[in-house]
Amino acid sequence: LSAVTIPAGVKKIEPAAFSACSNLQTITVADGNANYIVVDGVLFNKEKTTLVQYPAGRVAISYVIPKEVTSIAPEAFNDADNLTAVTIPAGVTSIGEWAFANCSKLTSIAIPAAVKTIGTNAFGYCQELTEIKVEAANTAYTSVDGVLFDKAKKTLITYPGGRKTTTYVIPSGVTNIESYAFEYTQNLTSITIPTSVKKIGLAAFASSVLTSVVIPEGVDTISDMTFRWCFNLRSVTLPASIKMIGFGALMECKKLE
Repeated sequence: LSAVTIPAGVKKIEPAAFSACSNLQTITVADGNANYIVVDGVLFNKEKTTLVQYPAGRVAISYVIPKEVTSIAPEAFNDADNLTAVTIPAGVTSIGEWAFANCSKLTSIAIPAAVKTIGTNAFGYCQELTEIKVEAANTAYTSVDGVLFDKAKKTLITYPGGRKTTTYVIPSGVTNIESYAFEYTQNLTSITIPTSVKKIGLAAFASSVLTSVVIPEGVDTISDMTFRWCFNLRSVTLPASIKMIGFGALMECKKLE
């Protein structure tokens, strides 16, 4: 799909309607549509407060989101493979789930102070992403060495997939590793999980290059697909506190000894 025209009568476009259409370069909205508008080839609601869809096949390598935008819709930039940089304006308060997922050339992202919600796996599968920055005045999120946390540093939300280091020590005090947090990390072979961690989310380490993992005492659940497709994983140590191991938690771990 290379082009799509939205007629004047369309009143609602569901999130992710055109997500991951990797060759889509042109979105057009017919004159007279009261609900949507296209600006510079990008689809917005009429008020331009929500960025609905960035055409994934667009050849531009950078994009500055207009200052009127306060919300980035789910999967809005999904699969935009040519983008290396996106500027998020100061007024944005929410970033939808999978909003920047699969932006394979995106190297860095800066989250402004106004952002209050970031959806699940908003930066997943970004192979070149080396850091996530958060403005110091943000009251909901923070960044430590380029890794995204909630403000209290209790939840590790996203470890950038392209971060160059091969080892990482999760800070003491973290209690929750969010779903998909380390999924598809490209260089991380060793991780230290502190004893403060009690919860590890869905597919948290899936498709990573980890070679061994020690789950600390206190964790009682290994969620679904936690280590799915960890092709280099050789050993996993589980604590006495484990009560449940989810579906496909160790699926396709072909080197697991």
